[in-house]
Amino acid sequence: MNFLKFLLPISFLVAFMPSAHADHFSMHWWNIGGGNFWAESPQPRRTTCYAKDASEIEKNLIAVAHQNRSPDVLAFAEYFDGFLSPKTLADVGAIYPYSYGFLYNRLGRPYEIFVLSKLPASDQRSVFEGLHWAQPEEEQRSENLSYYYLRSYQRLSFQLGKFTLNFVPLHAVDPWGNLIHQWGGDDYLSRVRGFLETGLSMMFSQDNPSAVQAKSFQQELHADPAWQSADSFWVVMGDFNLPDEVLGVTPMAFNHFKGPLAEVSLSQRQHHQTFPSVSCAEYKKLPHLRIDHALTESFLDPKKVSMKAKAKILDESGSDHFPIQLDLKW
Repeated sequence: MNFLKFLLPISFLVAFMPSAHADHFSMHWWNIGGGNFWAESPQPRRTTCYAKDASEIEKNLIAVAHQNRSPDVLAFAEYFDGFLSPKTLADVGAIYPYSYGFLYNRLGRPYEIFVLSKLPASDQRSVFEGLHWAQPEEEQRSENLSYYYLRSYQRLSFQLGKFTLNFVPLHAVDPWGNLIHQWGGDDYLSRVRGFLETGLSMMFSQDNPSAVQAKSFQQELHADPAWQSADSFWVVMGDFNLPDEVLGVTPMAFNHFKGPLAEVSLSQRQHHQTFPSVSCAEYKKLPHLRIDHALTESFLDPKKVSMKAKAKILDESGSDHFPIQLDLKW
């Protein structure tokens, strides 16, 4: 009996111990679709895709945080202050004591990428409104589009023993609906034309807002002082609003986002869509696509650290996106 009293606290500490002292690290990404819970939205709480309130996401978040081998980092897109209740933040904060928020831009709703971590960041970098979608004069002239399109670059670094993990969460521009409307019209044939022209632009254009932002992202990534630093491993993870391929062809903008990084493949046994989630009847006419991705780049000495990365899509409900998880082992 005395032995059990001694063992139980040890077991609890091991279950929730940060894995910086071990040989594995995992990250969980989820676009929680916070805009659909925004109280001032013209059409808040679209229940065909989302829970009636944040409680379903909160329930899933608490379950993830308390699982036996919970992720080391939780990152969310379209988060806004107050989205999670104080009770949930306190519960999850006991396991993830470090939090970081990065605002999208100064123009739109106060959405941010919100990161919870078991470990403190050893370094961070943020370039506010650094991810452009057009030339400066066009961004100023079309401020109503910059409201939605302009994004920031952010990076968190975690010291994991022999090396540094640099984590770059990303929620990229989604111009496709606006382009369909711009190039289409109200009648059926015009809408078809809008869809076709937008599809061709997505696949082959170098100058649509997504492609421009992808090139801007690569510029910020390569301008980051930590880029190419010795004994570092990079992870870019997020909602790219782009599939990695359509009928075997990779969209031009996705190639620009990817640059020198490698996409982490999924298990062949999994479904491959992250959007729309299967419960999301709102988008039932859209094809099911994988638009949330994990990319990596290694500057590690393979003689010292041999890194393996695996990605999986999770079936958590409450948003129009499925979350993804990246597991690293070395």
